Amino acid sequence: MWNSVKLKSTIIGLTAFGILIPCLMGMKTGSTDDEWEQWIDDDSEARALAVNEGALEFLTTPPDKPPHELHHKLVIHSRSLQDGWIDLVQCHENLDRVSLAEIMYHGRRTRNIKVLSSIGIERVWVDKNTVQMVNISDNARVCVTAEVHSLFPNFDGTYSMRNGPFHRRFLDGYYPMHVTMDITLPKGELSFGAITPVEQQGFSVNHGQDSMTVDALFVGELNIEVYFDGAGG
Repeated sequence: MWNSVKLKSTIIGLTAFGILIPCLMGMKTGSTDDEWEQWIDDDSEARALAVNEGALEFLTTPPDKPPHELHHKLVIHSRSLQDGWIDLVQCHENLDRVSLAEIMYHGRRTRNIKVLSSIGIERVWVDKNTVQMVNISDNARVCVTAEVHSLFPNFDGTYSMRNGPFHRRFLDGYYPMHVTMDITLPKGELSFGAITPVEQQGFSVNHGQDSMTVDALFVGELNIEVYFDGAGG
């Protein structure tokens, strides 16, 4: 949906949400614009089947080593129903200890990127559609705010919010990742309808009248699509 992070050896994928590269919401490191558009436009049912048949595995117990934590706070406004832009606060925790890393956001679907705070990182700054980091120590944390274009109207009056793929990969192996999303909805204008993947152990969903949360602990690549009902339906 939003972004990615590069750490020179580890890959954490996110989409308009950012990718962590060594490359957070997160998306897939090195994704091309064509791949971004394919994610936006492809069939959600086919995509879900592809995820279920892939390397994705939800974890029922936490791993021995704390996984990379990626937390999102998303606010959908009334205007978001017209223009698709959502407010995002994204925090990365338990970053890998490396000398250089970047969080890469989709250039056309992310704007107004700012660093809110950082701990255990010598230097952090925004460069175009990336957040650059130098000399990351153990237990480091960085929080970023931005606007992301990730809400899309459907022909039947519902809306979809698409996020991912989220992943953390080193060489050919995937490592555990913990992703949470706290979503605030415009009062009386949207309500939770459904979500892909379906709720299961390791992937929980809680929703109220004007808010919802998603909590995922997994290994592999995770795409999340949330469906909202409009006020009329």
